[in-house]
Amino acid sequence: MLTGHYVFRQVMDYLPLQVFGRCVKRYQGNRKVREFSCLDQFQCMAFAATDSVGELDAYNLRFSGSATGMRYYVNTNSVIDATGQGISFFPGNSAGTTLAGGNIALD
Repeated sequence: MLTGHYVFRQVMDYLPLQVFGRCVKRYQGNRKVREFSCLDQFQCMAFAATDSVGELDAYNLRFSGSATGMRYYVNTNSVIDATGQGISFFPGNSAGTTLAGGNIALD
């Protein structure tokens, strides 16, 4: 039985959200955003950055709004399963990176 927070939540608790908020405000990152804020995008991409033999399945995911930056980052024999959606399924305006045996499963 889980008695604490998940690891992802624990990592997010260490983020300097005040500094992040100041950067978003300075560069108007949330300008014209309806639902998917800069913080939402950051958390989504942090979660999608699988590492050390991890796997992310993109089954039944739904994205709304626009996003900038890399679509994915896969490293150290990790796998992202796009479940037939293709690379352009993930939000972002530039291609992602695969390093050290990382792999994208397109089908």
